[in-house]
Amino acid sequence: MNEQSKLGAFRRSMAAQAEAEIARMEQEMEALRQARAARERARAEAGEDRCIAQARVQAARERRQTVARAGAACRARLLRLRETLTEGVFEETGARLAAFAASEEYEGYLRDCVRRLRETLPGTGAALSLRPEDAGYADGLRDIWQGEIRTDGAFRLGGAAADDAEHGVRADATLDAALAAQRDW
Repeated sequence: MNEQSKLGAFRRSMAAQAEAEIARMEQEMEALRQARAARERARAEAGEDRCIAQARVQAARERRQTVARAGAACRARLLRLRETLTEGVFEETGARLAAFAASEEYEGYLRDCVRRLRETLPGTGAALSLRPEDAGYADGLRDIWQGEIRTDGAFRLGGAAADDAEHGVRADATLDAALAAQRDW
């Protein structure tokens, strides 16, 4: 082989090697581009997943808050309704007690109250208190209560109370106190 043909063969060989190296490098670069694209896709998907997860958490939080607000509003409405109903029951009961205090049976009830007060505060110098409306019963109660009998505008429904100022004791058998005790119960 002559120099020319050797040089041609060398050039062809170098060109073939260069083309093979170029092809290998292009394949490597394509693989790197695909790997980078896959990483970017995975990162984007992870970001989307994170955004979706955050949106779900936020939506769940908002649902819980909405349910909690609605529950609190329902409880508040229920409480107002309960208070309204309770107040209505106590107003009706107060009216019934007032009607009872105006009835013929009331005098017997009042005498029983005074007896209970005498048993609660026996032998003391306690003063018996009646509503101003019940002052007419005072003389009829003297056989049960020998001490002072006075009127007291502090209660309006009826019954009686006794105060022993000397010992600092008060016994209350008023309808007002009984109704108030039911409200607290």
